[in-house]
Amino acid sequence: MNQLLNNESDPFNILPLLTKNLQINNLCECKVYYRSILFKNKCSKCFEKEYPDLYFEINFNNNLRSYIKNKKYSKNYLENYTELRQLPDNHYMFKTLKLMFSNGSILQDNNFLNWLEFLKKQTNYQGISTKQALELTYCYKNSHINYINKSNIYNIQHLICGLVVDWWYLFEHAKIVGACSCYYSGFGIPSKINTKIKPANAFMDKCQNKNCKEYCKRSFSCDLDHYKDYYKFWIDNAFHVIFK
Repeated sequence: MNQLLNNESDPFNILPLLTKNLQINNLCECKVYYRSILFKNKCSKCFEKEYPDLYFEINFNNNLRSYIKNKKYSKNYLENYTELRQLPDNHYMFKTLKLMFSNGSILQDNNFLNWLEFLKKQTNYQGISTKQALELTYCYKNSHINYINKSNIYNIQHLICGLVVDWWYLFEHAKIVGACSCYYSGFGIPSKINTKIKPANAFMDKCQNKNCKEYCKRSFSCDLDHYKDYYKFWIDNAFHVIFK
């Protein structure tokens, strides 16, 4: 039979007949729908009539699995998650960052890298919020220094987006923050429940694999899965160099 099914020429026109017979043999006893091993070799309609309780249980379990698999973190949970990690608006570190974006010193020397290193080593904060990213965007757009040009605009956008804790909100503010936000926003879809929420790219420089000797250390020399690519992408596009 396999030989006949694979015979493209089919000189005796047997394939249509075989196909029709297979379809007929696979019909449920109702002669309307096809059988399924999931429903004891009956169609779902006949199975539901004969085993209503079991049919409900199968449907319920399938729907529950789908719900759990696709369930997102609640808005309140995400807001608390962000609040615990973002720099407070009145913190001197955020005020310093706003000043650097306003006067153009953000691109001078190693000002930003020194700021970031201090934030990581001397505080427990892990970035900024999307709301604060908008503030920084307005700072450089309204700067009287006019230091933004075609050669650095995308670097600035990458720099800001890589700091954002609640990156899923960047999607709805892309027109303001800039086109580069699409690389960070996840199309506005936050992490699914029971999965780890991705940190801001700027804070993904440490190995996250507990089986690795470099666990919780700088991950440049680590080959295991630990989000290094996210961090490297951000550094490459914000500065064009990787600092170690």
